Amino acid sequence: MRQAARAADDGYSCSLVPGLRASADAERLAAELAFAAGRLTELEAEPPGLYRELAREADREQALWSLMLLVYLSPLEDAEDPFDAIRGALTPWATGELPGLEGVALGPRSSHDPTRGTRTLEA
Repeated sequence: MRQAARAADDGYSCSLVPGLRASADAERLAAELAFAAGRLTELEAEPPGLYRELAREADREQALWSLMLLVYLSPLEDAEDPFDAIRGALTPWATGELPGLEGVALGPRSSHDPTRGTRTLEA
């Protein structure tokens, strides 16, 4: 997860989220939680595109590796195929090779930092 910029302390306080001190941060957290809940509902009911393909993958290690890359890179928004860049980066788990991530289009929720190269994947 990327470090998000924090809003200025405006006196916000809630015992459920003791670290938050700004209404804007609380609103952003609520929006992300709502998005995540909706995404989980969608993934359970009818996973789109590459999610559906990987759920049917017989090789469970390959499926898990590919799903990790899918989440790490994040599908694109407003693209004809939101998963196209991710498909292009996928590598077979069995080879032990890391994907080349230079120039890969990243979705809005990607946690990949291009300046770190493949260090996150190596870890």
